[in-house]
Amino acid sequence: ETAGEINDFVSDASKYYPHITKEDVKVILIESSSKILAGFPESLANFAKTKLEERGVEVILGAGVASFDGKQVLFKNSNNANEKTIQTNTMIWTAGITPIDLIQNSLFKTNKGQVVVDDHLQVEGFPGVFAIGDCCQINPKFTKKKFPPTAQIAEAYAKTAAYNLKQLLANSEMKKFDYQWK
Repeated sequence: ETAGEINDFVSDASKYYPHITKEDVKVILIESSSKILAGFPESLANFAKTKLEERGVEVILGAGVASFDGKQVLFKNSNNANEKTIQTNTMIWTAGITPIDLIQNSLFKTNKGQVVVDDHLQVEGFPGVFAIGDCCQINPKFTKKKFPPTAQIAEAYAKTAAYNLKQLLANSEMKKFDYQWK
């Protein structure tokens, strides 16, 4: 998502900076796994990769960043062989989601480091406490859907949780979280 947004931003902004050419800016996505968009079906991940490449983003899979010294990025493939470098003065790093100790060490029921919530986004066993975003997981007994950690989903979680908090304070009926893909 970030690589696509940056590529689009640079493309749009370039019309205001005529002295900067397309060749002056290159967006490269380095992904340590074998596909991008790990939370999505493989067909959608492949489609996204193709679209990024069509728009000029170079996608490197199965490689992890080993270091960055302000002038070059060093990366290695997944078996730590074949070191390669990219000369650059700018690197934007988006890291994966790893559960934090605060959640794992809390009193909340967790699954794979995520707080288990009901279909109203309330933490199971803690009425009035809500958890949203990539730190929560809706109990599978309420839904079979999996929600990837994207901004669209986070915004939908926030709207539902805010609504339900308001309803809870008014002692009114809350609504279940359900997301319709845009």
